[in-house]
Amino acid sequence: MISLRRVARWIAWAARGLVAAVVTGIIVGLVDSSALSLLLWVLWVIGAFAALPMRTVVHILYVKLLTGVPWHVASAAVRISTLWPYIAWRSGHGQSEDEVRRARLERNPNLTEDDDDAWTGLVRYGLFLAGLVRAERAERYFDTPRLVAWSVTTTSMTLRIRRGKAGTTAEDVGSVDSVQKFAQTFKELTGAWSLILRSEVDGPHTIFRLLWSDPLSGSRSSREPTGDRSPVQIGLDERGEDVMWDPFDATHTAVQGMTRSGKSIQEYTRLSGIAAREDVEVCGLDPTGVLLGPFVSAGNRRIGVPGNAGDSPIYRHFLDVLTGIVSEMDRRTLQLAADGKDKLDAGDFSSELPCLVTVLEEWPGISRAAVSEDAAENRKAAERVGPKIEAAVGRLVAEGAKSGIRVILLGQRLSSKALDTDSRSNFGVRHTLRVDNADAVSMLHDNGTEWAPIVAAFEPGQGLIERPGFGQRRYRADYTSYETYLERVKHRVAA
Repeated sequence: MISLRRVARWIAWAARGLVAAVVTGIIVGLVDSSALSLLLWVLWVIGAFAALPMRTVVHILYVKLLTGVPWHVASAAVRISTLWPYIAWRSGHGQSEDEVRRARLERNPNLTEDDDDAWTGLVRYGLFLAGLVRAERAERYFDTPRLVAWSVTTTSMTLRIRRGKAGTTAEDVGSVDSVQKFAQTFKELTGAWSLILRSEVDGPHTIFRLLWSDPLSGSRSSREPTGDRSPVQIGLDERGEDVMWDPFDATHTAVQGMTRSGKSIQEYTRLSGIAAREDVEVCGLDPTGVLLGPFVSAGNRRIGVPGNAGDSPIYRHFLDVLTGIVSEMDRRTLQLAADGKDKLDAGDFSSELPCLVTVLEEWPGISRAAVSEDAAENRKAAERVGPKIEAAVGRLVAEGAKSGIRVILLGQRLSSKALDTDSRSNFGVRHTLRVDNADAVSMLHDNGTEWAPIVAAFEPGQGLIERPGFGQRRYRADYTSYETYLERVKHRVAA
């Protein structure tokens, strides 16, 4: 039915042009004045081209009335859908200039290289943009991925793209590099307003989602914690969707970001979101006491900070804290076996049996400093705390999820020395805020090489998140000031 309608529209369009040309020819034949004949032909050509913008205006008006979007959004949507073959070709998913030139010279041996070079752009672009080549024909001519369907709302536009015929796959069209090229072309065609573009592969199709404005362009204040069992809202992703973190999800979290990347502010939002909850307990290690110190003041146990070390060397104190957490994990594991269960579920957590969110602030620094303390104290091999701290953390990461232990490991750069391959595989949620090293991105994320230049340009608070069922997305963490963080943790209620 759709094909028949397209054929009918094409026939009607061609018939109108033919009738107009015939009538014009008849009139010209009856007119003796050459100047008037020329004028009539010029007017016919102008009218033919003027009908195309009018048809576009009608299409824009139809989209606007049907969806209720603003005029500029409807205009951009129609422009994108109409010029899709050109967009795809400009983004590198059609034939190359050399391929087109070679094919045209094979079809017409009388063309010279110079003639072909001079007319290729006009033939390929001019006729299509003027409307003299139908969109379906243009897609075949350009050999680009085909636009199968599209829809538009006040906030976004969705395009379903089928892979091209010249070896282009859906994964090729949806790669990070391709998306960036598509986004740049879209911006050039739609004017000054900004958009972001991400894709997902669905069988033979790639689905593009365009947002008319970038959700990451501004900072959003964090939500006041409620104390209920709902997940914590920690940010907004590039699709305009909230990024949530649920401490009951049986997975660990790794976060990396250089100084002033917004890593600490993100964790203020995360931890203050669970400060009022009785079924979650924050514990862990913090060499400065800035992040976890407020929880010590609020009465939390199992936290290692310099102020709690007393006369003991600080990293000996840290080992004692970790030993206590590991002992609790072992106790819970034994109880699971006795109860005939393989893990603790969300409904099992309570004030008597809280989920233990174990934060390891600046973990690479802890690991290095513990080794330095061993050397400074001249400890024997059996007494060294550095290897024991690493072993305890390794056990928590490998065994803790089923016992209600959730490790949040933080560092400026989580290299292979800071986090070995076996431990890395246990971190289901991975955040990377701004880092200037491509290897650091690759350590946590697939396609790290492609993401590296994007990550290096992140503003404070912007990051890349990866988690099961979520894929890889850019996001911006919600803002929580340190004063607000202190207040929320201190009073264990919303500020």
